[in-house]
Amino acid sequence: MVIFYNLYANHRQKKIALSREWLKNCIESYLSSNLSAFALEKLILSQRGELVGVLAQMSASVNPEYQARLLAVIPECHCEFVISDELERLNSRHWLNRLNAMSYLPFIAPASITTQPLLRGLKDEYLDVRLAAALSLSKLDDPASIRPILSSLALQGSWPIERLIEIILRFDDRAIPILVQYLSDPLASESGIQVVIAVLGHKRVGSSITVLTQFISHTNLEIRVEDYRALGRMRDARALPMLLGGMLDDQWEVRAVSAKALKYFPKAVVINALRGGLTDQVWWVRFNCASSLGALGINGREALLHSLQSPDRFAREISQMILDRSYTKVDA
Repeated sequence: MVIFYNLYANHRQKKIALSREWLKNCIESYLSSNLSAFALEKLILSQRGELVGVLAQMSASVNPEYQARLLAVIPECHCEFVISDELERLNSRHWLNRLNAMSYLPFIAPASITTQPLLRGLKDEYLDVRLAAALSLSKLDDPASIRPILSSLALQGSWPIERLIEIILRFDDRAIPILVQYLSDPLASESGIQVVIAVLGHKRVGSSITVLTQFISHTNLEIRVEDYRALGRMRDARALPMLLGGMLDDQWEVRAVSAKALKYFPKAVVINALRGGLTDQVWWVRFNCASSLGALGINGREALLHSLQSPDRFAREISQMILDRSYTKVDA
């Protein structure tokens, strides 16, 4: 029975794949003016259940003109019922139906139709559905949806925060003023602040350094760590004093992320700070200090060589390890 079921399932999957490939070729023929809208409409009606998935697959192209052309297929072929069906699925009792509808909407309908339903999807009881709604809103690239997304998804825990950072990063630079303004909002959640700081760091928004500096002494350790990480990603000399201060922080996580960021600043004061960190009590701090020294060229290498003579065993060991990885082995 199990073998029969597997054979049937495989046969069904192959049949679906062939149907989708056939419909894709039909749409391509229409876009190439080799098939009329009337003819494509008839073909779509015969493969109604596959159209949404096929359009979504074809829209994976990064060509905006091609994506816009695909969006026009449905109204040109008078198949607006497909959009109505997906909008109706947003009200399904089954969360997976709602998730799929949230995912497909940007590929079959313009923002004027999809934005409000997707914003309502941010209030769904299931996290996966809310994430799908947020991802689709990021495809529409309207920065006005960033605040609702943060309100819905800025949750405690590393996984939703990391996923939310990925989503917000999909918005273009028009999002930057909204992100900076969010950091000044007294109602902003701590998780939301952490996400925004990370995004500004990834985008290397140098104009936000002054605002980010306000968070280096925040009571929330995760925010402080993310803040120092973002300042490091800026690679801007204005952030250097804060990163040097981070090397003296009482929390090892801050010291570790500051040490890692200092590799972008080839200055004597940085070399000295990293050499001092080689004797830190925490292995990760020592490792990041030695790694940054190894990335700072001749002066960094000389600092590592000098540390091989340190009375501190941990400083000697971590220096030798980085030298072994980066250069010809040096005997202590």
